[in-house]
Amino acid sequence: MRHTPILPVILVLVALISLTTTASAAGFSVSKTLSGSEPFPINATLRSSINITNSQPVNITTMQLTDNYDPSKMNFSSASIPPDSINYASGILTWNNISTSIGNLSQGQSYILYVNFTPVGQGIGYNNASVTSIYSNTTQEHTNSLVRLTIGDNYENDNTYTSAKTILTDGTEQYHTFQNSSSGSQDFDWVKFNAVPGHYYIIQTQNYSNIAYTDTYIYLYASDGTTLLQENDDIDWGLIRTSKIVWLADSAGPYYVKIKNWDSEAVGGNYSISVEKQGHLALTLINPSTDSNVSPNRFFNLTARLSCINGACRDISFTLDPEQLKDDQDKLHHQEDIEADLEEDGKVDVIITIKDEDIENLEVLPEQYQQVIKEASREYKQEEVIAENPVKVKQRYRSTMNGFSAQVDRSGLQDLLEDDEITGIYYDRPVTPFISASVPFINADDVWSQQVNGINLDGCDQTVCIIDSGINYNHADFGGYGSFPNAKVIGGYDFANNDDNPFDEGGACAGHGSHVAGIIASEDSTYKGVAPGARIVALKVLEVSGSKCVGSTSDIIAAIDWCVANASRFNISVISMSLGTDSFGPNLPCDSESEAASINAAVQAGLTVIVASGNEYRGYSALPGISSPACVSDA
Repeated sequence: MRHTPILPVILVLVALISLTTTASAAGFSVSKTLSGSEPFPINATLRSSINITNSQPVNITTMQLTDNYDPSKMNFSSASIPPDSINYASGILTWNNISTSIGNLSQGQSYILYVNFTPVGQGIGYNNASVTSIYSNTTQEHTNSLVRLTIGDNYENDNTYTSAKTILTDGTEQYHTFQNSSSGSQDFDWVKFNAVPGHYYIIQTQNYSNIAYTDTYIYLYASDGTTLLQENDDIDWGLIRTSKIVWLADSAGPYYVKIKNWDSEAVGGNYSISVEKQGHLALTLINPSTDSNVSPNRFFNLTARLSCINGACRDISFTLDPEQLKDDQDKLHHQEDIEADLEEDGKVDVIITIKDEDIENLEVLPEQYQQVIKEASREYKQEEVIAENPVKVKQRYRSTMNGFSAQVDRSGLQDLLEDDEITGIYYDRPVTPFISASVPFINADDVWSQQVNGINLDGCDQTVCIIDSGINYNHADFGGYGSFPNAKVIGGYDFANNDDNPFDEGGACAGHGSHVAGIIASEDSTYKGVAPGARIVALKVLEVSGSKCVGSTSDIIAAIDWCVANASRFNISVISMSLGTDSFGPNLPCDSESEAASINAAVQAGLTVIVASGNEYRGYSALPGISSPACVSDA
């Protein structure tokens, strides 16, 4: 009698030290086992065993064995008894009658067949063994055993510090994938490295999958693998989801880094981890070699050598920065406005600037890492000042200046004036919108057809940070996408309401931000903007207040700070502000204003800052007036 083999079904395997499932029929059982632990590394040997046991009082004379596997996740390598046929495309191994190789299987007797695979694809794979048997040439029975397994990246299994894989300290990226086990246990990846005492190390991840799958969180541990030294979630919390640790080694190690996914249930996310030792910068003055006197308004030569020693030194800027002597200035600015608010309300909104801390050996680091450390130092300094002074904090600034905005009463203001760490106190002046000129008026459309290096001069590949009343990002002039962010309005924030939706509400603001954005980058076929190919980041600082459209200087500084911090992320090249205060005057520049430091820092960071000069013409001693912050020197 000829019997047709029964097709296997899909089952699931849970893996610990070995992965095993057992299925049994009335007269025999089949057990499928995978040696090792999940996730299994790619390109390693995956050893499986198929155990067949006869529990019948008669011999099994014929056994047809089928082993099904997932060809997208593994390749067949070898077996202790070669299969009679192999279907590589479908993943089917067939032994027509294994009894011809092992003989009849008597009562109580077992036989183990070994089958080896090579994992080639990450994710969940399946493996199934199926046996059809004939007892004494008359009785047929069928049973099968299936398993599920998780295949990880090349560095698995690295779920504990004791199984950590070595990583180079030259900045080479090591690529990993988060693959939880088939039982749902979260995948942790560990790397280890030795350090040179006295050197800084940059430990950083790069996420290569959508945020739904990859949001790395890193931990740095001491040589015992359990003492936590530092940890980091996001470089810029909620905005830049990659992780970075800047750390100074005090011993040789080894040191261990654990990387996990913030979402413990997300799988399949790809990322890289790198460790880079930073070199020391050595500055040598060659000429003059001794102290020298130089006459005013005379040229003189100075020769210096800057060397990078024992490590990476990236993006170094070598600048001669002579100290300029100047008179001390009073801390308190806009005193009349501050006093008026205190008299009327008993409290006043102010902007406070703080001394930057001198950071030892900061100059040995590349410029971008200096900024990371400087911002962390500013945050710590602000915490100290805020803890020692009774203030209600509104905004904090780290990227372009060291300071914060707050509401204080008269007593709190006096405490701030007496704090030696505070360098300036400014009145948080209200700001209002200004209107902009039209595209043909400035002949912008005359250059759209012109090209530089094959690229039209229409704003393509550039992003403008528009600080205003927000943007109607659903408008057809900006693509009409109906969602935010989108391909045109690629990001933003609402500083007026402290939320993530910078929508232009209109009303008293009359769609001012959308109007300005249209003048800059409208894609309308008839009313194109100055740079219709540009992308937009919308930062809302103006909002409707009764019949007025108003904002605050403190929110403007926060928005400029945001643009600089996110310039690389969004390829921001321009900041636009069609707004200002009612202050006009001929005294230029006005670098004593509170927002001047942020504007000048943004320009130094490579951004162009465009500010409206004001709606009204005013004359002082026959000189035209100009609004603030347009009067800042670098605006």
